[in-house]
Amino acid sequence: MINKTELNKLRSQIDKNKVYIDSIKDLKIDDDKKHTMALSMSVLMEYFRVNQKMAYDSLTEGGGDNKIDALYYSDDSDEFTELVIIQSKFKQKDGDTDTLKEDEIKLCIKSCENILSGGVFQTTNKILEQKINNYRTLLKDNGLPPITIKLIFATNGIIHEGHKRRYAKVS
Repeated sequence: MINKTELNKLRSQIDKNKVYIDSIKDLKIDDDKKHTMALSMSVLMEYFRVNQKMAYDSLTEGGGDNKIDALYYSDDSDEFTELVIIQSKFKQKDGDTDTLKEDEIKLCIKSCENILSGGVFQTTNKILEQKINNYRTLLKDNGLPPITIKLIFATNGIIHEGHKRRYAKVS
């Protein structure tokens, strides 16, 4: 659970990242989508100490993203086996309810299972497809070490209590 001070800090980071996204020429997406992207970036920057450009480069947002808004891993040989996947939902009003739907959570978990099993997605956007292929190549080049996926559901809203309990221990 996040307190009001942390929520204000998160909102400030989201706003800064939105300005960064706005500065990118030829990006034709609406403000709601940009805010969602900025939220994913903020999580990567705050919790994984990723710089703003790396956070932006980790985004997979768009149609066919299989409920994966960001996919991040370190190129460092000691850290690349941890894959960070973020599903974000931005709410115009901080603390708003009804943030993450059960089918979105299930699809995101299914996408993680697909990545772990080497499965192919029925439909995926080019950005996500390339990121997954690059990651799988890195794993193959390094003898297919075991990996862990850190799946994060991020929001500036409120996650339904039942969802937090039901999906907290999925592995």
